[in-house]
Amino acid sequence: MGMLLAVLVPACGTKKNDLILDPDADLSLTNRAGVAAVGSDDELLRHEFTAIYNMIRTGDAALDAKNYTSAGDQYVQAFQRLSLLHKMHPQWNQDVIEYRLDYCRDRLTAIAARGTPR
Repeated sequence: MGMLLAVLVPACGTKKNDLILDPDADLSLTNRAGVAAVGSDDELLRHEFTAIYNMIRTGDAALDAKNYTSAGDQYVQAFQRLSLLHKMHPQWNQDVIEYRLDYCRDRLTAIAARGTPR
């Protein structure tokens, strides 16, 4: 497997150390802060998917605790990151990515159906 040069940036609304691949990043600053050589494409993708999956699990825990706002935030972020992952690598674990996209969509629909708490 080849080496992947990736610009890793903090994911919006996540922990400082939770990094994602930014497809729109300016690669002209190669080998400067924010640019990292990663072992393989698959390794980077597995790392990103694991971070997304953990976000979904956090959303599930919030949903179980009836913290609908937090759950919704986690599912939205996971959905956005899954969508980007799927867009950038459409053949990578396609069935799993689509399943998780549907899962997030279903949870968000269920949360929205509850209405806004007063």
